[in-house]
Amino acid sequence: MSRSKSVHKKPTSVVTRVRRAPAADTTQKGPITLSVRFTEEQRERLMTAAFFRGWTPTNLLRVAALEKAAYVVNTHAPTKVNFRKIADTVAACLMGERKQLGIRELKELHYGAHLGGGEFLNMIIDSCMAVVARTQTDLPDPIDPSAE
Repeated sequence: MSRSKSVHKKPTSVVTRVRRAPAADTTQKGPITLSVRFTEEQRERLMTAAFFRGWTPTNLLRVAALEKAAYVVNTHAPTKVNFRKIADTVAACLMGERKQLGIRELKELHYGAHLGGGEFLNMIIDSCMAVVARTQTDLPDPIDPSAE
């Protein structure tokens, strides 16, 4: 029986394990610890960013992870804020399909950016791409996945 050597790649922000801190009361869940591996370059970037904020690297990781999680959930799950409608309105303005945004729409844009971050910006860009697809006639045909 031959044994093959395992090949290890350089780590890239991979969650390796999850463990719970011991809790005195078994009905109450304790904090969860996530272990993350970084390359030396990634670690340096993290340390520099934490330094610029005056934070510890751990605090930067916690804040960044929770912000990103909120942005993803806010823009992908149904909420009282219609991110898609706001993105479409902004895209129509950016792409020249309508005139400038009104005060209410600017407030919605601000709110969307605050609650959706980069995920919301991606929605705006996707909406702009949809305008391009609707208005350009020289685009290629879509690829048929069943064609050989």
